[in-house]
Amino acid sequence: MEEHTERIKDHDYIDGPEFYDDPDPVDASSFESKVWQPDDIGNDENKTIWRYLDLSQLYIILEKEYLWFSHIRNFDDPYEGVYSDKTAEQIAEMYVDLFDYPEETAIKKAKMGNLSAYVNCWTNQKNQSVALWEQYVEGDKGVAIKTTSDNLKNAIVDNRQGIDLWQFIFGKINYVDYEKPMPQSDSAPVYHKRNSFGYEEEYRAAVFNYAQLATDGAPKITQGGFEWPYEPGLKIDIDPTVLIDELYVSPTADSYFIEAVESIVTEYIDVEVKQSHLFDDPLE
Repeated sequence: MEEHTERIKDHDYIDGPEFYDDPDPVDASSFESKVWQPDDIGNDENKTIWRYLDLSQLYIILEKEYLWFSHIRNFDDPYEGVYSDKTAEQIAEMYVDLFDYPEETAIKKAKMGNLSAYVNCWTNQKNQSVALWEQYVEGDKGVAIKTTSDNLKNAIVDNRQGIDLWQFIFGKINYVDYEKPMPQSDSAPVYHKRNSFGYEEEYRAAVFNYAQLATDGAPKITQGGFEWPYEPGLKIDIDPTVLIDELYVSPTADSYFIEAVESIVTEYIDVEVKQSHLFDDPLE
């Protein structure tokens, strides 16, 4: 643990398996599940990522210069951050053997996965998505940021505020059958989702706040007889001039909304505001 702690201090973010490199490696087959990390976007792959949001969220990025990382249990999907049943059963056996937990309590605790995770979600699709415009933007008052996975990493400013045990990870979501086992690691339940969400092609930035320094009055998760304090989310500082490559407004937005977005954006960054052409009439 001490060795890993020092490595976390030395890195602003941890990108895939490089965090686990060791000058004197041992056979990893016996603990492969413990070091599972999500696949990041390779150099030969499409690095384009998109985020669909409303105007108030864009304003926060530009004016306040931070991205909101939501706690893993603050999403509509009840499976977020949760191990599959079979994997939870495997972990629960260890809890029963090592800590003498009752079996039911052990399974509930094991299912919870890693409650130190806070995430910010993008999509790795090369082009715009009608489905995601409709899912994440209310009406015609929305925008989409187009950038790259590298820009996202480079835009994040070290914002640990003296907390050493923060770990950043970037990677693509794995879409799986939750009736089957999944890898066991801190990041596995954060980077696995059910196949039903595969259309999102999600790329996710995650920060693991191992210190779990929740402020007084912060909500708590109670499950399996255990109480876990957590913040609803974390404000992670970013540089918007690095983050944003292109900016699009909704394909159904009126001209006045486009002008409003332009007037806001030009105050902060030198990026052209474009309207999405998804619904342009090809006969006109």
